[in-house]
Amino acid sequence: MSVQQEVLNSQPKKTSIFTKIKIGLAVIVVFFLVIAATIGILYLTNERAKSIIDTQIKSYNAQKQLEEKAKISGDTRISELAKYYTMMSVEDAGNKMLDIKKSDNKAYESLMSSMTVINPDKTSKIRNYINIAQSNSDIIKSEYEEMKKQNSSQSDELAKYYDSLGIKGAVDAIKKELQSGKNYDKVSSALSRMKAATVAKILNYTNLNYIEGIRNRFTKEFNESVERERQNYLEFLRKYSSLGSLYEKTEEKMAAKELQDVKKFSNDQLSVIFSNMDYLSAAKILKNFEDESKVQAILTEIKNFEDYQMNFEGSFSTVVANSLKVLKKYDEDVDTLRKAYEKMQSADLAKIIDKLVSENPIYRSYKIDNTRIFSISERQMAIDAMKKMKAVLVGDVLAQLKNDNKVDKAAYISREIGIPNSAN
Repeated sequence: MSVQQEVLNSQPKKTSIFTKIKIGLAVIVVFFLVIAATIGILYLTNERAKSIIDTQIKSYNAQKQLEEKAKISGDTRISELAKYYTMMSVEDAGNKMLDIKKSDNKAYESLMSSMTVINPDKTSKIRNYINIAQSNSDIIKSEYEEMKKQNSSQSDELAKYYDSLGIKGAVDAIKKELQSGKNYDKVSSALSRMKAATVAKILNYTNLNYIEGIRNRFTKEFNESVERERQNYLEFLRKYSSLGSLYEKTEEKMAAKELQDVKKFSNDQLSVIFSNMDYLSAAKILKNFEDESKVQAILTEIKNFEDYQMNFEGSFSTVVANSLKVLKKYDEDVDTLRKAYEKMQSADLAKIIDKLVSENPIYRSYKIDNTRIFSISERQMAIDAMKKMKAVLVGDVLAQLKNDNKVDKAAYISREIGIPNSAN
């Protein structure tokens, strides 16, 4: 064999396709083994790498679990809706999911699971949108509840304030509030926390232009209660106003005897009765009350009543109280005159009485206030003095009257005096 032939025979043999595949696979295996070894080394030696790897593993496991849940649910509607929502904008899908969550939390969770399988990134954005929306809603809810709490507290305080002012004070305060700001909600809220009977009185004296705006904000139940109390109050006023007119015409001592009976009349009722009399008539009856503290209590009630009920120039209760003082002073003067008369001779006293009955000059004026004066004539004062004298002395005086009309004068004096008290 020649040298040339040997050289030709020594050329490498051609590698088969299977050998190439084996070599390629070996290279790939070695490559992945190197990568795995590198990852393993990083996992064991680098905390950040370890954290990233753990996160990826958890994410993968969670994804597999979601896929399994989606398969188990078996409801094609869930998967179709999930696909439909992932095709929406994040805002639109988030709003849809918020509505579902409010009505059916289980359906919400199923949809979220399916959406995560279909498009985890977008679903994550949708979930973040929902969390932010809920957070804002919670803030608004919290602020709203705080506002309601503060408003409730303010209404409670305003209700107490109205109560402390009395009926007239509350009426004035409400008028001022509505004139300045038309804040019907504030006024109505405060009134609704008060007793229906008190509110009925307040509204009874409130400007008609304001009543509808106030009552429209009451609950149906409270409105009905207020209306019942208002009707009761109107009947109360009608009844005791009529009694005032009746007792004004009754003899003073008899009226006092009946009106001071605590079993028949309360101070509240008496305030209406006396407020519907002439101030001097009211004072004359109250002067005959036995209990001074009772009189003062009635005057206080009259003061409360007159503030919102009466059309009277000045203070009716003050005028009545001043009239009581004047009448007591007058009684003292009459008693002094009686003592003087009792020391006189019947004939001399008869001459004086005869002249007073004929001429009747004004004897004295008592000032009640700057505009009211209680004037008394000498004749009336003499008759009032004779009412307190002994019956025998009065009879002697009448017998001593002179002039042609002495019978008429004696009859007049007798009628004015009535039957003298023999005990005096």
